[in-house]
Amino acid sequence: MDSSALTVAVLGPKGQCGKCVVDELLERGHNFNGISWDPPKEWKTASPNSRGSYTAKLIDIQDTKGLAAAFSDGLDAVVAFAPPLSDLSELYELGVEGHRLTKTALLASGLESEIIIIDMKCPH
Repeated sequence: MDSSALTVAVLGPKGQCGKCVVDELLERGHNFNGISWDPPKEWKTASPNSRGSYTAKLIDIQDTKGLAAAFSDGLDAVVAFAPPLSDLSELYELGVEGHRLTKTALLASGLESEIIIIDMKCPH
């Protein structure tokens, strides 16, 4: 691992878009913390050439104190994904409330880094 490696938190790393981002981070030699209510114990990457490392962080998105602690852990960036909103019953809880809780935790963490929020507008 070289000194230019980033440490990135990825919320929802097992999702369709999250998996692609995580595989790319690992391929480029970056470290990532997979934050989820059910993170995999180890990351089975698509590429045998991956040089980065993975740390599982079992944290529910509604646990703002847990998220704030995770965001305070020497991160260079945070990547958050919005769910596909084809199920309108999940729109508020995951799309709106989930982002509010994530942003609340970021403010509480004191993280002075980048956050990337991707809204997947995929027809599923």
